[in-house]
Amino acid sequence: MIIVEGPDHVGKTTFCKLLQFKMHQTGHLAQLLHMSKPPDDFDYYQGYLRELRPGNVYDRFHYGAYVYGATVGLHPVTRWSFAKMELVHRYIHLQGGLVVLLYAPDDVWYSQHLDTGKDEMFDKSSILKANLAFQSIDSLVDGSKLRTRPDATWRVGPDKFPNDKFADRLVESWLKRNATVRI
Repeated sequence: MIIVEGPDHVGKTTFCKLLQFKMHQTGHLAQLLHMSKPPDDFDYYQGYLRELRPGNVYDRFHYGAYVYGATVGLHPVTRWSFAKMELVHRYIHLQGGLVVLLYAPDDVWYSQHLDTGKDEMFDKSSILKANLAFQSIDSLVDGSKLRTRPDATWRVGPDKFPNDKFADRLVESWLKRNATVRI
């Protein structure tokens, strides 16, 4: 599986569709799955493990719940911690998965970019807070404080959205990671 994480309006869904297309070109009939706000009774460890479907593309998954729930506080997350997020992340890697982080490093551009009139699950202020939280995950990676890291990061900006070359690299990486047969 390839999981694409990040705040709203950074091109996650568009990029997921491109990844799905690229995977289809290699003979893997990946589905595009979207993880939105989990139900209130969701088990933030076992629930994620049950939701994983190897070979698919995910538009948001475990980082999204951590950021929008625990960090931004948009839904109550009492059973979710950074440690559990890392355990889920390790399990994703054991299953041959890749995690990609997209965010906008330029807050001024991103704030203007959000003014599209498109209905979103979260308001503009919450999306900007989420973007900062995704940036902080990337800075933790840069500072080597994470034991488990996103496999790739793309910093979105004006005319700088994830492209074919990046998608090809990720699918190639995913294919190499999943080349061994599991018995």
